[in-house]
Amino acid sequence: MAVLVDIYSQDWMSEEAFKNQIAGLVNEDLRFYPKIGNSADIRMLVTDHLRQGLAARLPGLELIQKLGAGVDTMVSDPELPSHVRITRIKHNVTAMEMARYCLAYVLQDVQNMILHKDKQNQAIWEPIAPKRVTDLTVGVLGLGHIGGAAARLFAEAGFSVIGWSRSLKTMDGIHSVAGADGLQNLLRSSDYVASILPSTPQTENLFDLAKFKLMKPESMLINVGRGTLIVEQDLVTALDHGYLGHAVLDVCRQEPLPEESPMWHHPGITITPHISGWDLDDGLSVVTENYLRLTEGRKLLHEIDRRAGY
Repeated sequence: MAVLVDIYSQDWMSEEAFKNQIAGLVNEDLRFYPKIGNSADIRMLVTDHLRQGLAARLPGLELIQKLGAGVDTMVSDPELPSHVRITRIKHNVTAMEMARYCLAYVLQDVQNMILHKDKQNQAIWEPIAPKRVTDLTVGVLGLGHIGGAAARLFAEAGFSVIGWSRSLKTMDGIHSVAGADGLQNLLRSSDYVASILPSTPQTENLFDLAKFKLMKPESMLINVGRGTLIVEQDLVTALDHGYLGHAVLDVCRQEPLPEESPMWHHPGITITPHISGWDLDDGLSVVTENYLRLTEGRKLLHEIDRRAGY
């Protein structure tokens, strides 16, 4: 049985770095794209992004192990046979990195960091009171492994936290809501909205102009989920009309974001290049474990429902 590893994002992790973190597989038939060899031998593909056309070249493929949480490039691939299973990684390190990313941008706003930097550039000494955390509400969209970590971190920092998910959750310090009415109430009530949702038919284009009109005029949207959640032209329009105050985007509909995109230079948008969750660390043990489980015919860890998309 051969395992093909395809690190699609070359600036993320080197071949050597990957080998160092999966010691349990280094003595197996481990191949790194584009060195596929006899494709019929490959039963497991480990990748952060399913390369277009690759699945069709692997007739013996049984399992795709995603290096991360989002599996939209897999479930949407029409060339991926229905029998191929998909598993993902639940990683505590990455979850906390993404949670801290969201908290960092919120605290930057709470403490007026950008405003003070602007005053410094003008050599102006002007004390401005920070916002009171206890007066502020953070809405977290998605209360799974990563969203739950973010919601708890905001609650620990003293914010009022509303969490939205498919069904009501019970979490200490988090007010859980669900459904269309729950989402509308969250958007109306939140000073900050952190979106940590997967890309599914139900979440695609979730944030359109109608949703932006529900938000507070000075609110901030932070998206670390998937770029397909946002209708980007509607976001630009909403910011221009003052329906919300700022958007922080770590993910975009097309990545890298095209140079001609108006979002690069919009004063109400902050762009980061998909870096909110970087280190897999503890999560990479799942790669070796699922390899062993596949060869032994045992239940796989973190297998997704291909019909649901997560």
